[in-house]
Amino acid sequence: MKLLIGELAGLTKMTVRTLQHYDNIGLLKPSSHTEGGRRCYDEKDMLKLEQIAFYKSLGFALAEIKEKIITITNLSGLSKVLELQSKIIEKRILQVQSSFAGIEAVQKIIETGHFPDYQLLSNFIGLFSEVPAREWVPAAMDEEVLAKLTQINSTSKKTFDQLIEFKKLAIDAIVLEKAEVPPNSIQGLALAKQWWDRVIFVTGGDENIIIETIRFGKNKISWPESERKLMDAAQGYLEKCMEAYFSSGQVSLTASLIQKLMEAQK
Repeated sequence: MKLLIGELAGLTKMTVRTLQHYDNIGLLKPSSHTEGGRRCYDEKDMLKLEQIAFYKSLGFALAEIKEKIITITNLSGLSKVLELQSKIIEKRILQVQSSFAGIEAVQKIIETGHFPDYQLLSNFIGLFSEVPAREWVPAAMDEEVLAKLTQINSTSKKTFDQLIEFKKLAIDAIVLEKAEVPPNSIQGLALAKQWWDRVIFVTGGDENIIIETIRFGKNKISWPESERKLMDAAQGYLEKCMEAYFSSGQVSLTASLIQKLMEAQK
């Protein structure tokens, strides 16, 4: 299939002037011209235009986009481009989620009557969005444990998404500790409840998976540095909150789980 410039403009909702500009700067040159000199675009040109539109929607400058465009000649090439775009979008989503995490953390601090420490927040929110979970968790977590978590949560993506929720709670723990909010306070107990509810949700309440997940959280040798720094900063306060929560009578634990939790903390 081949389209004249006006037809391509109508199909993509771009202006003819825009497509002419892309040609003039060497960003998207038509594969051929009619006898009358009119620009004519084929499928490969349209795949390039899709990439241009994708990067432009994310705020990339045309000069940057020019360096990123890949010529697609087969289905394998198209698959690689889509995978790359998926990773870029995933990182942008993480950046947005880190902004939401910051807002939520600030709101929690305000509720305690304290002024938020923005320097502290900026340090850890920056770590929040650095490495997508799917890029490191499979290598860091026991294969059998990850397989069971994936089965419980339907897909590996849903399992990785849960880690984002734990990271949000970790930021809450850091700012609450900075504000000197006691672990046994209303806010501390609420944080512990959210953390434990999330553990139960992710593991399906399976005691053995709960313990393996806790061990994964404590043994961070193979974690990326950014992930390790964030969770290490939150861990001490979180453990105190969890201890207060378990002692409060708000949650009922089986004797076997209590024993396993004690062993996991060693």
